Amino acid sequence: MTEEGEDIIGAPHHPSWIMFARSFSDNSDYPRVITYINIKLISLRFSLRKDIFNHCDINLVFFSNQDIMYFILFK
Repeated sequence: MTEEGEDIIGAPHHPSWIMFARSFSDNSDYPRVITYINIKLISLRFSLRKDIFNHCDINLVFFSNQDIMYFILFK
């Protein structure tokens, strides 16, 4: 809650970071893992791969560098 007593809803956003979170289908299916990537790494073209693995507790992030593909699993 804020000092004024209003609820704060959602994840923090910062202009220096890109946020990746799984979208939810209903109110009981909120994502519980959020991944932040610094914008200095934007040339690596990160993407959240929900088509391969879609779970509310795990993010699978993909990027490539010099034609080599990398996957990072965040839990």
